[in-house]
Amino acid sequence: MEKWDALDDLKESTRQQDGRTVSRLGFLSQVQNFLLQQGLIETLGNFEITLTEKAKTIIQRYYMEVEYHRGILDFISGLDRQKERV
Repeated sequence: MEKWDALDDLKESTRQQDGRTVSRLGFLSQVQNFLLQQGLIETLGNFEITLTEKAKTIIQRYYMEVEYHRGILDFISGLDRQKERV
């Protein structure tokens, strides 16, 4: 979160916001390019994307696994406990 907060939304001095740009938009561009290369998303045009069947399968297998689900819930409840202490 600290790294994300430290980034500018976009770099005013840059004509094209891409993966080389040190900004939030540049970071998101890098993530999008990675997901495209891995076949996890498809572009619909007009800055819209959708998940591929490959991505949906990975997500379903991971999040429907009982042990992973329990780990995620434990993590979230741990965050809640930390907030209560502060």
